Order: sequence, then C-alpha cells, then structure tokens
Amino acid sequence: MDPGHLNLPHAKDLASAWVHEFQHLLTGSTTEEQPTSSEAITTRLAQTLDSLTGWTAVEALRSLATAAKRKGDAQGMIAWLMQALRRCERIATGNEGRKRAAWRILADELFFDLCSALKDDEERLAHVLFLLRRYETTFAERAPLFGPLTLLAEEGGRMIREDERQEIGDYLRDALAQPDPKPDAQLLLLSMALSRIGHEDVAIEQLEQRLLAVPEDRLEQRAPLAVRLGFLLARHADELSRARDYLAASTQGLEDDEQREQVETLLSRIDLHLGSESTNETSTLLHQSAQATDSRSICSGSLKVRTFTSIEALAAEMNWQDSGRLLEPDLDIPENECELGGRKRRDAEVLCTMAANLRGDFLDLGTSHGRSAFKFATNARPGETVYTVNALPEQIHADETHITHQIDADTIGSYYRDRGVTNVQQIFANTLDWHPPGEMRDLACAFVDANHDGAAVYSDSHLAWNLIREGGYLIWHDFCPAKRDRFDWIDSVMQGIEAFMHAQQLDCEVLHLEGSWIGLVRKTATSPSPVEQLEHI
Repeated sequence: MDPGHLNLPHAKDLASAWVHEFQHLLTGSTTEEQPTSSEAITTRLAQTLDSLTGWTAVEALRSLATAAKRKGDAQGMIAWLMQALRRCERIATGNEGRKRAAWRILADELFFDLCSALKDDEERLAHVLFLLRRYETTFAERAPLFGPLTLLAEEGGRMIREDERQEIGDYLRDALAQPDPKPDAQLLLLSMALSRIGHEDVAIEQLEQRLLAVPEDRLEQRAPLAVRLGFLLARHADELSRARDYLAASTQGLEDDEQREQVETLLSRIDLHLGSESTNETSTLLHQSAQATDSRSICSGSLKVRTFTSIEALAAEMNWQDSGRLLEPDLDIPENECELGGRKRRDAEVLCTMAANLRGDFLDLGTSHGRSAFKFATNARPGETVYTVNALPEQIHADETHITHQIDADTIGSYYRDRGVTNVQQIFANTLDWHPPGEMRDLACAFVDANHDGAAVYSDSHLAWNLIREGGYLIWHDFCPAKRDRFDWIDSVMQGIEAFMHAQQLDCEVLHLEGSWIGLVRKTATSPSPVEQLEHI
C-alpha cells in the first residue's frame, strides 16, 4: 500500500496509529507487532498529512517536529511546529466555549515549543515577538506562556531596540500582574528580566510585595527574594540603606556558600560606602558587586571564559568609567550571516569602550578595510597612535588557510582614510614575518584579527603580548564559545588561543561580551613564562 495515496476513510485511524508508534520509537519502546524505523514512519506521516484533520493532524506535525529535532534539523523542527500552530489556530477560532478553550491550551503548548526551538536562533527575538503578536491577534489576549520571553530578556536584553524594549516590558509586567500568584522562582526570573531591560522599579515593587506575603519564619523562602532585592537596590546610591537591610536579613536563610560569600562581600562594601565619604573607588567597587549577577563563568575546550551580559557589566568589572563613541552608522545592519543578532554593535561596544578608557598606543593586527582601526582611532586621546598591520596579496603564504580575503593596498584601510582619520599608521606586512620597530613598546592594547589559522593566532598572540605593557590588554576577534562548533575558523582561532594561554601559563579567565565575537585578557605583573625566558636566552 502506498501511503502517499491514502484517501480511505480509515486514513485518520491509521495515521493515529502511526503517531502512537512513532512516539514509542522516540522513547525507545517500539511495539513488537510492527517493528519499523522512525524514518519510515516519518515518511508515512509526512505523506498522509493532507488526509488528516483535528487532533491527529496536529499530533502528527508535532511528531514530525520531534523527528527533525532528533536529526539536528532545527529549521525543519520550526517549520513543522509552525504548521501545527496554524492548524490549531484555525480550529480554535472556528469554535466557541469549551472546545475553543481546549484548542487554545494546545496552541499554548505549541507556542511554548516554538519559542524553545527558537532560543538558539540568531534572530530569535524578532521571531518570538512575531509569535506573541500573532497569538494576541488570534485569541484577543496575551499569550500566557512567558518563560521563553523571560529567557530572551534575561540573556539578550542588550540587543533589544527601544520599541521592542517597551513591548517586552509590557508583556513581562502583564505576566507579573496575573491574578494567580507566581512561584518564587518564576518571579525571580521575571524580575531579573525586567531589570535588564530598564524596568527595575517594577521588579523591585513586585519583589517587595512578594516578601511581605511570605511569613518571616520561612527564612529559606525569603532569602532568594531578599538577595535579589538587595542586589537591585545596591545599584542606586540613595537606596543603599534598604539594600543593606534586605541583604543582612537574607544571610540567615542562604544555603549556598558561594552566594553567601557574594552577599557578605557586598555588605562589607556597602558598610564602607555608608561609613565614609563617597569616593569614586568605593562607588566602583560597589557597582562591581551589584553587577556580579550579570556574568557567568563557563569552559570552552581548555579555556576558562567569563561571559558578561552587557557592556555595562563588563565596564564595571574593568573599572572603565568612560563610554566609547560608536560612530559607524551601519552597526545594526547585518550584511551577512555572521553579523546577525547585533554582533557588529557588540564588537563595537567592546573596542570603543576599551579605547576610550585606555592611555597609550594601539596595535591592530589585520586591518582589512580599517573598521577596527577606525574604532580605536576615534576613541583615542590626542597624541595616541593606532598601528595597523595587513598583508598585501603577494605577502600571503600559500599554506595560509583561514584568510578572510585578499585585498589590494588601496582597499586596505580605506574606511578610516575615507573619513579623514589621521592618527593611524598603516603597515603592509604578513604578521608571521613582521618584526615590529624598536619604538613600538608599552602598548595599551593589541587586537589580533589577522590570519585565523590556529598556528598564526598563536604566533600573533605571542608577538602582541611582548609589545603590551603591564595592565594592557590582548584582544582576539572571532572568539565566540557559542559559535565554536558552527564555524571552523572560530574553532581554529580558539585553538590558537588555548595554545597561547598554555604556553604563557595563564590561568585567568578570558573575558567575553555575550553576542560579540571578542575575547580579552589583561596583562598583569607575573614571572616570565617559559616562552619569555627562552626569548631572552
């Protein structure tokens, strides 16, 4: 029997049986009566869809989405789920009363599945907002599932445009205003999301209301709420006394030693601030502690990476007081797949903010059209020079693999030259063969973005490291733990960084702004590494 030509009355029953069989296959418990492969059942389901209606059709589509997920086909999974949601919406809007409510519940489940499937998509924010608006139009009310949106606001708040920021804030406030009390964990998540998109006042108000409703003897339940309130309030100089009260009260119910240590550290700094004249140093320390929850530490290969959710959090950690000037008008216009998700703006935030706060000359390995040199030069102080190095086509070695492009002398650096930037010195050389002049020493920072082969990154990193002064920064482009498995040149770059860190015996974390392709380390006063010792023999 050809499943593609099933137009029989029992087609629904047969498809329903296939859905049941397929779900057993996915859980590893196939029936003995009809052993078959998941791919064969997937094919049957896809071919029979036109003859299916109602619940069976929606469940078939969900099963196909699950199959796509198992095969690593994210786009296929999203496509099947969208089909299921469309069918569900059509049926729901054609019914009333209990039937409509039942189909809306299924639509809620599909909506949640879709948002979860989109969580790794570069344009996930736009997709999720589209789904929220679609849901609201179809059912004349806001979607009751706020988990995926909260996750987006928590992790991607820095990428949100002002109009989207307001819209997401409205959705999150609606979530908090639901008549049923929210579990504390969800309330903490929602409050964190609200604070990260500029609605701290709402988050603080909701947390305080919840604390008032929790009996005082339930210390373990009150502690996480009080901690979150304390960290939010500690960001405001006029709220330090309230912040101290909440944090001090939380310590009795905290079970996590690491969190208790963070709270005690912040308390001591608040006491120092309240008990002395307000100095810039104290304010900075306080701000750093309050921002502690805006970063997380991960491992990528042998690298230890600390990822910051916003440029403000990274700047607080580095004690960068000045904001960088972002002068490129097209930072929010992606020109290729690699620039989706606001990556150009995130890169610019790091480079411009760093340049605005450092004193000294800069080294830019890998000029290309000159955008990174432009960022450094337009944020540098008078008298500071940006040295930028790029190979001419005839200087590139035959065995160099990960070269972004080969461009001529007129194109190299054209971006900064066309805009009249004069504090840049262009050098044409292959960094693997280049010997820096003797006067190029004690640099504020060096940016490695030339050849992306691991061996070249390793070599360029050593070259740059020896030119940077103590307290200066080594920066790498194409550093992105989240993209390492997707783009081979990013993995190659990070392998080169791993080798460099190992050779220099650097056990520190590489700092990374989420959404950017940049990693950085600071050069501190340490004993010479084995590599440096050999270089001086």
